[in-house]
Amino acid sequence: MSAARIGTLRWPRRRIALTVLLVAVLAFAAWTASRNIHPGALEAAFSGVDWTWVVLSCAAYAVCQFTSALVWHVGLSAGGLGAVGRLHAIGAHWIARGATEFVPTPVGDAARVAALRRHPVAHEGGSLRSVGSSGA
Repeated sequence: MSAARIGTLRWPRRRIALTVLLVAVLAFAAWTASRNIHPGALEAAFSGVDWTWVVLSCAAYAVCQFTSALVWHVGLSAGGLGAVGRLHAIGAHWIARGATEFVPTPVGDAARVAALRRHPVAHEGGSLRSVGSSGA
């Protein structure tokens, strides 16, 4: 067995071990968090909420983010990546927004560029052109 073949056999084992470790850590975190949930306190906290305003604010946020995605697509066109489809740009923008909203660090731009790089035109253009188009 060649050295290259032996090296490729280690990666699946390492990946499986890291996946098992990650699942164990997440399960422990979920178990720890679930021990501190008090349904009565949660109900009391949301008892005075006017859900009409919650729905309206969610709709306004969605419209703003959709508009932001369209503006970003215009920037892509100005940066020479106009062949990237509008739906692909919108999807990459929503992936970035999801990453920014749910991860406690501002990773939105990195996630947006990573999602955009999967498009053949953006891949040929390179990461710097994708990042530069954000400022256009």
